[in-house]
Amino acid sequence: MAKAFIVKHPDSGQGVVVIAENAGKARAAAIADDIFHDCEFLDPVVRRAPEFDDCKIVPTRKELVDKHCWWFECECCGEAVHEYNGDRRWIGEGLIFCNHWCRAQYRERTEDDSEGGPETRWDS
Repeated sequence: MAKAFIVKHPDSGQGVVVIAENAGKARAAAIADDIFHDCEFLDPVVRRAPEFDDCKIVPTRKELVDKHCWWFECECCGEAVHEYNGDRRWIGEGLIFCNHWCRAQYRERTEDDSEGGPETRWDS
């Protein structure tokens, strides 16, 4: 039966929830998906995450921040955004911003992009 694991970069703390049969397969899946941006010689830290075992799918970034105390970098400026950042803003379930100004800047950039932005639904 598949179990949930958190696989983290040993230096930056960047991590991901992976559903796998064991820790080795979770580590391999995270490296194969290139979540650590071309770190070929990386030995990520893997730990069991039983709080995610019942999840049918991996939680969204919004759920991880709001319910599990994770943090992510603002899509615009790179600042850490966490559950204590009361001014945080979301686009859908995945794009996070530290404040309304950064969200507006990102929206302006993606609307000006000739290829179009990644999403057109804007939540508050």
